[in-house]
Amino acid sequence: MLQASHSKDFYPAMGHSFVPLDTTDFAYGITNNHGAIVVSEDGVYMIVAAPQVGCMMCDGEFRLWLSVNGKYVENSNVLLNVDDSIKDVIISQGAIPLKAGDVVQVMMYGDNGIGLEAINRANEPLVPAIIFTMYKVSN
Repeated sequence: MLQASHSKDFYPAMGHSFVPLDTTDFAYGITNNHGAIVVSEDGVYMIVAAPQVGCMMCDGEFRLWLSVNGKYVENSNVLLNVDDSIKDVIISQGAIPLKAGDVVQVMMYGDNGIGLEAINRANEPLVPAIIFTMYKVSN
């Protein structure tokens, strides 16, 4: 089981980018190497990636999907059409069979300055730029 997140804004240059995960809240049998998630056991894993999407005065698309060993996972892409000053959370989730040593990464694309926002409010916990949860559901 793993829960990880990213504590800072992330606005990559145009094009596809992997999403960093700079915080590991807890990990058991799964390792987070700054967003390269390494599985230690064969099995079917439930993966949930929940980015906090934001921008200021922009229009375009934000997309997020999963990659295993550098290959995109079929039917894992989610899309948000963004206009003006929007902040929203979208969810990519799915059950994926993995082998020991497989590397999972969250990938993204954002138009025109659209990216991931970490939001810090006084006297409240951080809203991470993304929360990533993964756990084994069967052998």
